[in-house]
Amino acid sequence: MSKCPDDKQVLEALRPFAEASYKDLPLAHLAAHAIAVLQDASLPVTIENVTVALFRLFPVHFAMVGFPAYPDGNRVNRTVLQLQPKYRNYATGSAKRGYSLTPLGRQTAEAVGQILSGSQPESGAQRPGAGNQAAKRGEGPPRTIHDEDTLAGVRDSLLFQAYLRGNLEECVGVDFLGILGVFSHTPKAVVRRELKHLEESAERQGDRAIQEFLRECRRRFAAYLHG
Repeated sequence: MSKCPDDKQVLEALRPFAEASYKDLPLAHLAAHAIAVLQDASLPVTIENVTVALFRLFPVHFAMVGFPAYPDGNRVNRTVLQLQPKYRNYATGSAKRGYSLTPLGRQTAEAVGQILSGSQPESGAQRPGAGNQAAKRGEGPPRTIHDEDTLAGVRDSLLFQAYLRGNLEECVGVDFLGILGVFSHTPKAVVRRELKHLEESAERQGDRAIQEFLRECRRRFAAYLHG
């Protein structure tokens, strides 16, 4: 009598998609697809399982910078935060309770699945982190995250889109904290540090639009930085 595979075996059986099939897809869309994969396999949608699934399915985007054989947990956390109802409304839940796709999230996951259809490699394909595909994010000096990745996350945020429309004053603190990857209970010293990291990334990249946006955020959300 055959034994049913455990969660770890199911996750280890996931194979990476070809980079070309997902390189232009938003990270939040890929995360919705990964959660759908877990749900369809009846696996717990924990932050740990989501991290492993994203790394195994999309290693180029979710391998740790400088250490391509390992998943980038920080990037997964930031991406999953963007799935929440306050942002894209693709999923509900938390790291403690686990996550579940909303109807919009399921629809997004299915659309991503159609795009990816037919691009899954053979079962003997390289394991994530074993070859050049996953190593791309590890090229150059090891750093926590590339500046271009950091700024892409800012541009993709609802807060930046509101700023472009001239509606920044209508946004609330959780929108600001979201782009920093922190929470309402995070110490203000840490909030200031994370904002400074964004400002330094924008300065290194010469991105004046993001620099001006962050200056406005400092003004609009000063209460979350001081006091």
